[in-house]
Parts: sequence; structure tokens; C-alpha cells
Amino acid sequence: MRAGMVPLARAAAAAAAASRKSAPKQAAAAAGKAHSTPSQPSPKQSVSSKPGASKPTTRTKPNAFQTPLSLSPTLRDFLGVSRSSRADTMKKVWAYIRENKLQSTDLKSMVICDEKLKVLFGQDSAKFLEIPKLLNAHYIKE
Repeated sequence: MRAGMVPLARAAAAAAAASRKSAPKQAAAAAGKAHSTPSQPSPKQSVSSKPGASKPTTRTKPNAFQTPLSLSPTLRDFLGVSRSSRADTMKKVWAYIRENKLQSTDLKSMVICDEKLKVLFGQDSAKFLEIPKLLNAHYIKE
């Protein structure tokens, strides 16, 4: 490569960068002229900002994790409620595990079951990701 070509390459790169910076400004100016009529929304306006559009504020139907389900007598005794959602059940079981320090010190994802959890899970220990599957047997389908 010749020594004289390096400044030319730098100059070409600088010119390309300058044209890239000015291209969005030119496109925005052209877009602004194209959308000068008030009946068309500007490109920066979202579709939901139209006058007649409305968004629902709350979900009308709860999803599978939020729907309260009937519980088996074993899980009912453990939680103290007759109906609970899957998410609330997991929260309460995990709170029980933390309160009683049943999480393994070596492997944090392992739970060492005490007598109450042994009755509920049917085993001496369980991994955290297995708990929803073990609790699934205690939900009564309606």
C-alpha cells in the first residue's frame, strides 16, 4: 500500500460517515413534508394514539397460573386454604422452605424435605424446578 493512499481512505471514510449522519435528517425533513395533512398521523405517532382507540386496563380472564384451583386435603392442610392459584401455592411453599431453612447449603437448587414436605412431595428431597410438577398432583381439576 502506498503512503499517499492512507489519507485518501481516511477522507473517503469521513465523507461516508458524514453522509450517513445527514441522511436521517434529510429523510425526516422529506417525511415531514409528505405528512403535512392533518388527517394522516405523523410517522412518530403510534397507532394506539388515534382518537377512537382504547386499551383495556385489566385482563378480563385470568391465565392458568392466576386461576384459583381446588386443592387436595394434603395441600389444603399445608397451606391453610381450600383454593389457591399455582403461583400463590409456589410462593407459600417457597416461603415455608426459606423460613425453615430447608434449602441445601451445598446445592442451592435442592430442597431437603422435613416431615410436612415429605407428606406433600412423597420424597426426601427435591430440586426447586421439580416442585411445580410434584404439586401438580394436589390440584383438583374442576
